[in-house]
Amino acid sequence: MRSMTRRAFTLVEMLAGMAVLSCLLLFFLPHLEVSDTSHLCFIENYLQDFLEAYSGKRYTEVEGSDLHFNTDGNINLGKTLYFGPHHVIVHLANGYLTCD
Repeated sequence: MRSMTRRAFTLVEMLAGMAVLSCLLLFFLPHLEVSDTSHLCFIENYLQDFLEAYSGKRYTEVEGSDLHFNTDGNINLGKTLYFGPHHVIVHLANGYLTCD
């Protein structure tokens, strides 16, 4: 008979590996930080309000700020909004957003 070489993992070895990975995940998972996404929510609201103002030709206010769009879709105020470590810059001339 020819000699068989062992090239694959057995079921027991795979279960042992998955058990070790599960234990590591249980140890490190509570130490992960939840990222702050409030700046992304603001950008989504801003763009939605811009679309409503531009397509509907009506005055709309951006939720959570003192910004509003006129009936032509132009923003009333250019400013920098701070969301923790992130900030969003609203450009007055064209209403573009810059996010850091």
